[in-house]
Amino acid sequence: MSFSDGGATFLVPIALLGFPIFVLALFASLGARKAALWSFVLGFLFLPNGGYVALGLPEYTKETAVSLSVLLASIVLDGARPLRTRPSWVDLPMLVWCTSRIATSVSNDLGVYDGLSTSLVQILGWGVPYWLGRTYFSDQQGLLELARGIVIGGLLYLPLCLWEIRTSPQLHSLLYGFSPVRFYMVLRYDGYRPMVFMSGSLMVAMWMATSTVICTWLSGSGALKRIAGVPTRWLAWALGITTLLCKGFGAFTLMFIGIGIYLAARVFKQGLPFILLLALVASYPVVRGTGILSAERILGTASLAYDELRLQSLEVRVTSEDLYIEHAAQRRLLGWGGWGRGEAITEKGEGRSVPDGLWVIALSRAGWLAVMALLFMYLLPVFLFVRRYRAGSWTRPELAPLAAFCVMMTIYWVDCLANAFPNLILILTMGATHSWFANRRSLAAAAAPAVATSGKPEAAGEAKPASLARGLSRRRRLLGGGKSRA
Repeated sequence: MSFSDGGATFLVPIALLGFPIFVLALFASLGARKAALWSFVLGFLFLPNGGYVALGLPEYTKETAVSLSVLLASIVLDGARPLRTRPSWVDLPMLVWCTSRIATSVSNDLGVYDGLSTSLVQILGWGVPYWLGRTYFSDQQGLLELARGIVIGGLLYLPLCLWEIRTSPQLHSLLYGFSPVRFYMVLRYDGYRPMVFMSGSLMVAMWMATSTVICTWLSGSGALKRIAGVPTRWLAWALGITTLLCKGFGAFTLMFIGIGIYLAARVFKQGLPFILLLALVASYPVVRGTGILSAERILGTASLAYDELRLQSLEVRVTSEDLYIEHAAQRRLLGWGGWGRGEAITEKGEGRSVPDGLWVIALSRAGWLAVMALLFMYLLPVFLFVRRYRAGSWTRPELAPLAAFCVMMTIYWVDCLANAFPNLILILTMGATHSWFANRRSLAAAAAPAVATSGKPEAAGEAKPASLARGLSRRRRLLGGGKSRA
């Protein structure tokens, strides 16, 4: 929604246009890392949806307001630290995602200017928050602070969700004067699904599910025992129950999977369920896009577990997906570009189909190059994580935030196969987890789990082979194969 359409209250310009001042105040009063964290969390959770349109410039939305405000504050008050962050090979997926639209526009005869403007939108919406995550949350302490901030963000939304479940989603309308979605979209099972200040109820449900998984992981590992004096295990239960009340079946299922991965690693020292899930969801675009996995097979399998309402919704999604896959097959590598060229016509020819999954939108508009970039943006750190660290070390305090974030990005990848709800905190987390594998200090800080995983010790000066072997054996028992300490 453009605020020029009317209906917005005076709080909208105060919130959006005044947010840079708020961020500068945070940077002046808090440390840069904490200021960046709370700027992202509070901006994402409470700024209005919609934006201001200026001719020739990207729309000024909550996402651009937060990203540009933090970038400006970091340049002015933190010595331009993001400009001093060194790029790494792990940044290639984000680089391709942000810049490949230039080649897409040129190949579709839309011109270089169209490609540059589209890439600028990608950079502001994805590249800047990713790079700020790379800058401020690249080490063990940074990951823990980010994880704690996400849990607190979930707790801030908890009473608001319960209020909207009871009274109907109206906080956004009461405060900002309009609702970003139609009212029928928040109805489910004779009740309401909370929307609070996000662009949809499904987005809220995923946020609460993510907060629950991370809180569970931090609590069980002992990385974070209390928040404001309250044991985190109690907070995890409160967040989980609220997620259930949000009536988002997909989000609740993904929350259950995320907690199951934690239990498998903690109790059984087993990472195989996570690896199998990772292989399954990473391969979905390929097997779906090549026709190996048909819509009929998906619906047939889903009919065993879904009720009629969910089955009808899924049928609409996969039917639309088929249309877009077929349309994208004509321009496989770089896609159709913007201006509606990537949209598919319905089978009856009555109008354009509406895509749901982020991956299929990327496929149609920007081709397989963008889909592969998107895949590795989400899952590259996850691949590196399961390869480097044994499951027995995933629930240790020093690795718990990283492990929780890898699970978080995996379940968000599953969500983006059906929906298109990326968010600022997710992208910030992408930057943080990618940075872990680009930062030699981060890897050195977790050297003991790494040695236990690979079994290949680093050079150890003049240490005797026998004593070195005994030390490695002890580390394996404590960090890889022995009991995980909370």
